[in-house]
Amino acid sequence: SYKYVTGIYACSVAGDLFFAYLKRIVNIKDWSNMLQSHGGFLDRLNSIYMAIVSKIIAKFFILKL
Repeated sequence: SYKYVTGIYACSVAGDLFFAYLKRIVNIKDWSNMLQSHGGFLDRLNSIYMAIVSKIIAKFFILKL
């Protein structure tokens, strides 16, 4: 449903912002040097990490599938 997808999307944006916040605290510009001028390889995956975690939580604890 659209509420589920909207929730996953919101969590992915929150994950990206969370990792950006962590990088500011540690004073790191890029997580890696594999993709130059794109913020590093792991920066491309920041939002995916939180989206996967929120999907697992929603599937097993909220939706009880």
